[in-house]
Amino acid sequence: MAAKWAATGGRLRAVVVANGDEGDPGSFADRLLMEEDPDRVLEGLALACFACGAREAVVLVRSEYPKALSRMREAVERAYADGHPGARVHGSEMTLDVRVVAGAGSYVAGEETALIDGLEGGRGCSRPPYPTDQGLRDAPTVVNNVETLAAVPWIVAHGGAAYARRGVPAQTGTEQPMRAKSIGDVSGFGCAAVSPRVCGVDHGGW
Repeated sequence: MAAKWAATGGRLRAVVVANGDEGDPGSFADRLLMEEDPDRVLEGLALACFACGAREAVVLVRSEYPKALSRMREAVERAYADGHPGARVHGSEMTLDVRVVAGAGSYVAGEETALIDGLEGGRGCSRPPYPTDQGLRDAPTVVNNVETLAAVPWIVAHGGAAYARRGVPAQTGTEQPMRAKSIGDVSGFGCAAVSPRVCGVDHGGW
C-alpha cells in the first residue's frame, strides 16, 4: 500500500480506485465491509486520496453485489451532504470527487489493469503499463482493495506499529476472518477466547 501511494503521491491528476470487484470463490470480505460499514471504506479512501494528492476517487463494486452498491452510493450521498468530499473540503485547499460504479462482473476485471480497462469502457483486459505510471485515462492511479482501505482509518489513528501488533508474526495486522478459516490463525488468539456474544454464533464444538 505505502509503495503504491509513494509512487503516485504528488503527481498531477492522480486517481485512487477502491477495488470492490473481488472474484475469488467464497470470498466476501469486501462485500461485507461495503454492506455493513461503507462509511469506514469511504474514510479510508479519502485518506488515501489525501496521501496521494488525488482529486478523484472511484469505488468499483462487483455487479453481483446490489446491496453493497446501494449502500456505498448512500454513503457517498451522506458524505457529500456533510461536506466531506467536493470542492475545498471543510475549507481546505483539497478538492475530492467520489463516484461509485458497478463492475463488469468478470473475474479478470478484479486485476488492476483489467479493472481500469473496464472503467474506461473496455472489455476488462489486462494491459501494461503499471497503473501508478499510467492508469485511468492515462493518469497515475492507485488501486487498493476495499479491505485494505477499511483498515486505513485505524492505522492513521493508532499508528502502523500498533496495527502490526494485532496480527501474528507471519501475517501482521488484521484480516476479515471467514468461517472456513481458524479465527486463531488470523487474529492472534485462540478460539476459546472468542465468545458466542462476539461472534454471534455458537457452534458448540469450539
